[in-house]
This record gives sequence, C-alpha cells and structure tokens, in this order.
Amino acid sequence: MANQDKVDLFDAFGSSDAFKKVFEKLLNQAEPTVALLALGGLFRIEGEVGRGQFSFNKERIRSFLRRWRNDNDSGYERITKKVLTELTIFKIHEVPLFIDDYGKKNLLSNYDETVEVVIHLDQTIYHVTHFEEAMSIANSMELRASDNKNIMSGCWFGLESPESVYGSRAFKTTLSKLGVGGLRQGEIVFYKQEVNVILYADNEGDSDGVKKPTDKDAWRYHKNPHMYVKVSIFVPKRFLPKPDDFNEVIRGPFRVKHDPFCVRAKRTQKPCFELFYEDVMEIVRCNEDPVTIIAKINSRSGVTREKTTRAVVNLFLELCLPDSSLSEEDQSNNLKMGTTRLLPVISEYVGVFGNRSDVLRAIEGGFATFVQRYGCNVSDEDNNDNDSEDDIFT
Repeated sequence: MANQDKVDLFDAFGSSDAFKKVFEKLLNQAEPTVALLALGGLFRIEGEVGRGQFSFNKERIRSFLRRWRNDNDSGYERITKKVLTELTIFKIHEVPLFIDDYGKKNLLSNYDETVEVVIHLDQTIYHVTHFEEAMSIANSMELRASDNKNIMSGCWFGLESPESVYGSRAFKTTLSKLGVGGLRQGEIVFYKQEVNVILYADNEGDSDGVKKPTDKDAWRYHKNPHMYVKVSIFVPKRFLPKPDDFNEVIRGPFRVKHDPFCVRAKRTQKPCFELFYEDVMEIVRCNEDPVTIIAKINSRSGVTREKTTRAVVNLFLELCLPDSSLSEEDQSNNLKMGTTRLLPVISEYVGVFGNRSDVLRAIEGGFATFVQRYGCNVSDEDNNDNDSEDDIFT
C-alpha cells in the first residue's frame, strides 16, 4: 500500500467503521501475503479480546484464503512449511492448505493450455493404500483422516487408473455418498514426472469450475516429454463416514496393481514388500515350471528368505480364495496355478518354518485371516456391486 493508504491495524478492534476500513484495505489493497499474515494475527487476537467482528465476514475470509492458497508461489521450503502450519486461520475457517514439502509448487496460471476437470458427484473415486492399512480400515470400518500433507485432517482419493503408486488395495465411493457438494481448485504440485492437480471437496464447488493443465503443456513447461498430469481429491474429515455408515458409503477393499513404484518407499527410503509381491506374482503367472519360478525369485537381490516365503504364501492364498468378481473359469485357473506351481515353491522354503507341518499351519492361519478380513467381498452374497471397475483403481 502507498504511504497515504497506510492503515493502523489496531483499528480492527475499534468501531465498526474502523474495522471495515482495515478489513477492506487488507483484502483489496495489501500485498496478499502481508494481508494473510496480518489477518492471521488479528484473527488470533480477536479470539482473545472477544470483539467478534471477523466472525461476520467468514465467507469473504474463506474466499481470500482460497485465492491466496492457489496464487501463492512461495513453495514448501522448511521454514515456509512451519509458518503455514501455524496459520490457524486456515483450519478455523475450514480451508485446506497443502503443506507437504516432497514436491515443488507451481501455479495454474503458468500453464498456457488448461482444460476443465469434470468429475460428477456420482462418479466413482478411489482411496488406495497398502494391504495392512486396508485391513485395518476394513476391520474398524473407518477411513482414518490424516494431516500429514495438509493443514487439515482428511483423506485422499483419486480417479480410475489401471495401477497405483500408493498401494495394492482400494476402497471406492462417490462424492455424493460422502455428502460432498462440489470441488474447489487447489494447489499445483509437481514431482519428477508428475504434475499433481489438487482439488478440495467442499459443501459447494467453485462457480467457474476446476481446471488442470493439459499433458502437452506440462511437457512443454517442464521440458520433459514423460511428464503427465494427475488429479488428486482431498476430502476433509467432516465428510468421512462414521463406522455405523461405513458400509453404506464405502466399498472394498479391492485388489489393485501396485506399480511402477511405491511413493511410501521413496519417502521413507525403505523397500516396499508389496512391490516385491507384485514381482513374485508376475514370475508365477509367466512360468509354469516350479524350478524356474524358484530360480527367478532367488535372483532378486537383497530379498530375505522370510520375505520370499511370506510373498509366496500370500499369493497362494489369494489364488485359492473364491472371488465373486471372477468367472468360474478364471477362478479354476487361479486354483490350478496355486496348487501346481506354488505348493512346490512353498516346499522349497520350508526351512523358514522348520518343517512342513509349520508351513501348513501358516497357510491355515493365513487362510482364516483372509476369510475373516475379506469375508464381505468373497462371498456370493456380495455380487450386487461387483463390476469391471473393481479391477481398475487409482
């Protein structure tokens, strides 16, 4: 603001006219980040002094916060992330803010070509995670909200895709079942080969819709022909179903191909067991001879015998369990593959368990666990919602 436009921030706690003068200048004339920090401080102080004038302008504040979120290009450096986390004005006004520092922030306005993202409220969306987390969700009948990557707690969903870098199990639902009224534009974050367009679930969507850059323009801007654009949907905790409503809103878990890499493994620098499991599955499917299967599995460097046995037993159970989403012929082929190819392989790794009876006990125990956890999805009674999309997830 120019010198003649300077405003005394203490006036925000004075008369109604003085407050309006400060408020309007911050929203319409001040540099956006200056206005954000000033509003954050004033709002926090108002909570202590009890004036209450900001509470009459919540929608305008929300609009400003969303605009700043999408137009700010300060990035996610460590100190910025700490500052953003302390800006309680976002959380209080229920305006999500991405704070993960793994990627780099960009602006939608930097791309020359954008297209509208059309996601209908009744379109299927998917939450993908790893096996153990999926089993925990199924048992507790609750999608656990996390604030790992956002200033607010919530859950991430994506659109239909043949594979996922987030895990091997997926849950599906729709925005309408979650009680979401629309989607709002969020941040643009790019990684090595991905431009991630974040959309936020809200009571109502942006009046002018939500947009994403085209793949072609992402290639041009980032000078990388392998760049692709992906849409992620963040659903705040207030929309997630309670356990009593879970089965009416959420279906799953369903299997998804975990490929070509694991995001969690890259972040934690720890190998992903489920990626190795995918390798074992591919080896078994492509080779009939158990000797060849064993040789190819053993050729995987850095893989322990315990991990190998666990993968083989898990795959055996998965192939032998009934699956109502498959035809009788496919189920029969899976059962044959499990008994003719995998039982000899399991015998090869018998030393892990000590003797064959221990192997059988492990299989029996694992089978009981699988039936208990997958009971709702492998029975004939659960045919109503099974269709071709059960095999294709984000």
